[in-house]
Amino acid sequence: MLGYTIAHPPNPERYTEFYLLGLEGKAADYPEELAVGEEARVVVGIINREQVTLSYRLEIRTGGVITGGIEQVKLKPDQKWEEEVGFTPGRVGNRQKVEFLLYRQKQDAVYESLYLWVDVENRDTQGGFLAPPISAGASGRSRTDDLRVTKPLLYQLSYAGIPSWTSLF
Repeated sequence: MLGYTIAHPPNPERYTEFYLLGLEGKAADYPEELAVGEEARVVVGIINREQVTLSYRLEIRTGGVITGGIEQVKLKPDQKWEEEVGFTPGRVGNRQKVEFLLYRQKQDAVYESLYLWVDVENRDTQGGFLAPPISAGASGRSRTDDLRVTKPLLYQLSYAGIPSWTSLF
C-alpha cells in the first residue's frame, strides 16, 4: 500500500482561501462605526488553491446595496492576492451587514462569502451629528429596521402609514 501511495499520490484538495484583515494586516480592528457616506477600508485576501488559473470578482454590499468591489482578480495556482478595498454605506442603521461576495470566473453564483457588521450614524465625517432625517413610520418600507420593536402592537405600528403631519382633508 505504501508503494502505491508514493507512486500515485492522492489529488490535492482544491479550494480558494478568502479572508478579511484590518488595515494593520491582522484579523482584528475592522471598521465598526461609520458616518453615512464615510468610506471604510479593509484588506481582502484571496489565495487560489484550485490547481488551475482562475479569475475572481469581488462584490461588496452594505445592507444589500452594492457599495464597492473589484471587477477581476486573475490568479495562477497557489498565487496570493491581497489588497485594501473600500466600501461606503449610504444609509443610517445599526448592525448593517457588509458582505464580501467572491465569484469565480464568469459565474453568477456566489462562490465564497464573508461579512462584517457596522453601525452607521447620521453624522458628518468630522464627528458632528447632522439633523435627523425626516421620516414617517417605516420610511416607505413595510417594516422598521429597529430590532427592539418586537411586541405585537409596536410591530404593527412600525408599518408605513399616513404621516402624522399630513392632513386627511
